[in-house]
Amino acid sequence: MTPAQPIAPPLPRPSLPKARSRAGENPLVHIILAFWALWHCRHARPPDTALTPL
Repeated sequence: MTPAQPIAPPLPRPSLPKARSRAGENPLVHIILAFWALWHCRHARPPDTALTPL
């Protein structure tokens, strides 16, 4: 009878450094900030129609 070979535990999945959240930090804060930045860049200027002559 052959001895049982030890089976190594599965390796943990690699996680992206940007995806990690600190303890107590809202994990959605980066998504919220990205959405706000896109919204702000579009709405923080006058509408394009203000540039057309009457």
